[in-house]
Amino acid sequence: AYVCFTQMHPPLICHPDFRGKSNGGVYSDTLAELDHRTGQVLDAIDARQSATLTISILMAVSGQALTHAGA
Repeated sequence: AYVCFTQMHPPLICHPDFRGKSNGGVYSDTLAELDHRTGQVLDAIDARQSATLTISILMAVSGQALTHAGA
């Protein structure tokens, strides 16, 4: 499976369950959700007992500086 999160690119929008949870603004809230969602994917792989047969590669793009208010 290929999973591509685009959350950390403007506009920064997180699920309502994560708004205000980090006390660090919208960027931190969005990052907290990304961490949670990544954990859900890894947990699903583990639940299928496929972790020993699965290579997980986490990558990030170092793009332009964020100029979004609150970031």
